[in-house]
Amino acid sequence: MFPFQTHTAQASMIIAHATDLRPDGGVAFEHSVALARQTGATLYSIHANPSVGRRPIPDAMELQRRWGDIRPVEHHRVHHQCCDDTVDSLLDALDRLGPDMLVVGTHQRQGLERMIKGCVSEALTLSANVPTLLVPIGQSGFVSAQTGQIDLYRVLAPVEDLTASRAVIDALMAFVAPLGLVELEVLLLHVGKDAPIDGLDVPQRQGWRWRWIYAQGDVEDEVLWQAQTHNVDMVVMATRGQDSLLDVLRGTHTQNIIRAAPCPVLAVPIKSAQA
Repeated sequence: MFPFQTHTAQASMIIAHATDLRPDGGVAFEHSVALARQTGATLYSIHANPSVGRRPIPDAMELQRRWGDIRPVEHHRVHHQCCDDTVDSLLDALDRLGPDMLVVGTHQRQGLERMIKGCVSEALTLSANVPTLLVPIGQSGFVSAQTGQIDLYRVLAPVEDLTASRAVIDALMAFVAPLGLVELEVLLLHVGKDAPIDGLDVPQRQGWRWRWIYAQGDVEDEVLWQAQTHNVDMVVMATRGQDSLLDVLRGTHTQNIIRAAPCPVLAVPIKSAQA
């Protein structure tokens, strides 16, 4: 049963964490707890298929004890199933909850493995009307597993047209502003021969630096190369979902970058930013 009564208007921020209960998905849980602790958000960990769950949903309190943390996170563990399909159940839970952000682990499956097993995290990213932080399973991300400290210093933001670029910057600001970061470098990457984007304003804060990078070639290759070269802590990208047959067959730019990124990716739905 979904605990609607615990979601109150007084909550300053709601973070949803989608979990499949697998032990190797813990990195996404660590990120969700660390972000909730730092922002004062209420955290909901949601599992969408209780009938096959052999492990309990992870408990934020246990993780915080390991971190030696004395700032408890308000954490609700939710089993929710409304449909036979896992993704549909998760989307229904998100629709009922109305979170500000979703955190989910991704196995970065490629080729035949992805075709056979599918990818719940990508399906959620394409359909959820909320910014989604995808944390690669098997990588450390920007949260220390030992202490829970958030180490987020450099972000790569590919920008296209003015609408998508503003959506990316707005979502990035909504994500990092509550974290109280003293220093942050944002690399704005524009790939293509067209002229730089006019009318794009970036927020100015002490200790923050915005730097433009202009490149040509394949967008996906360039994003991944720049992420590796500059050792970024997170990539933030706008996504419009799958809007063509080619997207369905080979994936969107965002999907393909999620599958190979060396760091977490914050995917921002354009429709969410314009609402």
